[in-house]
Amino acid sequence: MLKSLMFPIFVVLSFSSVCQSHGYLGKKSTLSFNTTGAIPVFYRYRTGGQPNYKKSGSGLKNGNDQFDMGINIALSHAFSGKFGMGFDYAMLFGNVKAPTNGYYSNYDSNGNGNGYSLNIMHEQLSIQTQVFMPKIEYTMLGSELPLGINNQFGIGFTSTKVVEKDYISIIDLPNYINPIDSAAILNQETINYAKVQSINGLTIMYAFNIRTPISKNFMINYGIRYNLNLTFDPAKHNSNFYKSSDIVNYLYDPSTVISAVQSKRIASIISLNLGLTYVF
Repeated sequence: MLKSLMFPIFVVLSFSSVCQSHGYLGKKSTLSFNTTGAIPVFYRYRTGGQPNYKKSGSGLKNGNDQFDMGINIALSHAFSGKFGMGFDYAMLFGNVKAPTNGYYSNYDSNGNGNGYSLNIMHEQLSIQTQVFMPKIEYTMLGSELPLGINNQFGIGFTSTKVVEKDYISIIDLPNYINPIDSAAILNQETINYAKVQSINGLTIMYAFNIRTPISKNFMINYGIRYNLNLTFDPAKHNSNFYKSSDIVNYLYDPSTVISAVQSKRIASIISLNLGLTYVF
């Protein structure tokens, strides 16, 4: 009987010993506060033929956005020296090149009136993206999680909105437009924010991350992330602009704004992160 109990007792004690050996000074959980940043190189390449306008005083100037940034809060727990799980929340900030084509219509219910295609110089659109992501952490070098080099993989939900504010726009009014329509166009809003808010999607993330201790309770956290950002196109965004009430109230078709946001998200591939990690 005693011999039959020796093996399972030995296994339990061995497993307990392994569980107690990993961690940093016995601490296995982390709470990280990070800043993230990226230069939108791939986005510039993807939209290279489209001009980007930035605010300059009370007017606009042509120029590219230089930097995207964000903040990230991450909680994780190492279940062994090689494997852990966690959750990330991020708020990302960026800018999107605005569409250059608009449309104005003053047709009535009987089909009387005029419609005009317009060229628009519009200040770049500010966007905010929230990311909610469960993730796993693993290491193939040593067995010291949460310390040192680790790999992270996650799939998360994202929600992007266009920030509502007073953007500057300059509309090219052809000479053939009558004065009444010209005045109406200049007083028209460009974007229906209700239809371009909450552009939801999915992010698949891989990160190469390093945690370096600086005290008994804190580490410096830094690394690089690779992201595949996909956005959904809900049915509510697919209404035919030219048959909707939007056309008499806004100059932009909502789908063109959503496409601009999708283009930015899919091109946001690589980002760097740097922050402080509390170990407990």
